Amino acid sequence: MRVSTMMYKLFLHREKLDEIIVFCRNAYPNEACGILAGRGNKVRKVYAITNIENSPVSYFMDSREQFKIMKDIRENNLSMLAIFHSHPSSPAYPSGKDVSLAWG
Repeated sequence: MRVSTMMYKLFLHREKLDEIIVFCRNAYPNEACGILAGRGNKVRKVYAITNIENSPVSYFMDSREQFKIMKDIRENNLSMLAIFHSHPSSPAYPSGKDVSLAWG
């Protein structure tokens, strides 16, 4: 499966997409968030992160988890490829907050 982003295309095996879907469903009714890591443009690992806002319309990643994940990414010779989050109660388009926090 291909996931297009503004910058490049990611290649995501169905099992990784299923991981993301299960995580997002389990977080419902709140937004779920996480990091995708891999090599080149191929996702190798999905990191689910706690949304400390516990909100159906917003997310904020737990910084301690982020730190551990970045360490794991380095130790496994991977790169952070993308950040993901769900929109359980709004359209699947970037919100105003999403746009204001985007970087790259």
